[in-house]
Amino acid sequence: MSYGLLPPFARQELTEIPKTIKVSQISNEAQLFCSKLNRQIPIIYSSDKNQAIARIWKIKFNENTKIPAFWNVFPELNHNEMTGWLQPLGPFHFLFLQDPADLPRVKKRMELTAQLFKEKKLNVDFIKLPEFSNPAEKLFWAINFGDWLSYHLAIYYGIDPNPVEMVEEFIKEKTIYPNIKRLVETANAKFIEILRDNAKQTAA
Repeated sequence: MSYGLLPPFARQELTEIPKTIKVSQISNEAQLFCSKLNRQIPIIYSSDKNQAIARIWKIKFNENTKIPAFWNVFPELNHNEMTGWLQPLGPFHFLFLQDPADLPRVKKRMELTAQLFKEKKLNVDFIKLPEFSNPAEKLFWAINFGDWLSYHLAIYYGIDPNPVEMVEEFIKEKTIYPNIKRLVETANAKFIEILRDNAKQTAA
């Protein structure tokens, strides 16, 4: 357990989480959100400080829902990525993770970017991270919402969220390939050895 690695105040914060966060409520909210993402590729944008959350959401959409998903952060995405949406070549849906604790200039960038996207007829939704008394609660809520959203979206699409068949197949092939490579190298070396022996015998 992590209790032996955390300072006393952190332990107290962790024990308080079940009192302030109701997982069933998060699950219900995430399930209701699924219809908005219907057959669209999620693009998750957050502030730089919340990039871990955005990346985890992206991974959960990949693994649980079995769909492509992408993420980036403010202000970096305003420097180049946003210009790529002038020619959107697919059904995308932008999820802006809105944190009350974000810097004012970051909040302004989010609002302006969302406005520009909507003018281009792109689908944008803000997902507001609740205000909590400690960061651990906010992180727990955000990761849980992403987990449930990817799970319920898989069910919405009629997909089993549990297996990761392509990853398992890749690992299997990755394990087998070096063995095959060694066998081929051994066979080639033996073949060359036979050719050399035949050449010596012919010369004699």
